[in-house]
Amino acid sequence: GHGWDMYVWLKSGELFITGHNIYEMSDIAGFPWGFYAYPPLWLYWLAVAQVLTTRLGLDIHLHVFFVNLPIILADVLTGLLLYQFVRRLALDEKTCTMIYALFILNPLVIFISSVWGMFDSVATLFVILSLLLLTTKHDYLSLLSLGIGTAVKIYPALFFPALLIYLHKNKRPIRDILLKGSAMFFSPLIISSLPYLSSPVSYFSKLFFHVSNVGQFNIWVLIKPFLSTEWVSII
Repeated sequence: GHGWDMYVWLKSGELFITGHNIYEMSDIAGFPWGFYAYPPLWLYWLAVAQVLTTRLGLDIHLHVFFVNLPIILADVLTGLLLYQFVRRLALDEKTCTMIYALFILNPLVIFISSVWGMFDSVATLFVILSLLLLTTKHDYLSLLSLGIGTAVKIYPALFFPALLIYLHKNKRPIRDILLKGSAMFFSPLIISSLPYLSSPVSYFSKLFFHVSNVGQFNIWVLIKPFLSTEWVSII
């Protein structure tokens, strides 16, 4: 894993099981790039990995293995779901296999998960599952899957308005879409966030205004000289 990110994962699991609210910690002494700034589902897995390591007396290599295990499994499962998804589009077997291979053997996919140790693939898994459920007419389960992905990492929420529009165009009652659909989508994030909603300001600040709380190794830092940090965070 990447030295900084893996340190954050290991330290976050340790802080969680020792009773710290990680969302109330602005930074860690000696580490200027901020700390954990994601929804809590991944944090819960880091805590499980920490407990397993402690209980079984494992070394750091096996600890890192446990941390990365769901990331790597998510890549494998995403490839299989992509295969099923394109089969439902009635593509031939050769094309389905090629699409599976293009994902599972993609150097970027392998690097981000197995080398860097970033957990984007877990959120991606639930996005692809959401699309597959949509093709099987499980509309609200599709929204639930998308909600689980959002409770892992926020970016699957970008698909939420598109799904609502799709359901509306497919003659679903607008009231059901807005009420039941929103309930299915938001429930995973709300339920997983319950332990932290007693201090909502620090929690939501980490999720939505975390440009100053993370390393900023992304394209948004390029526009920071022209806008305030708060505006860059919102965008």
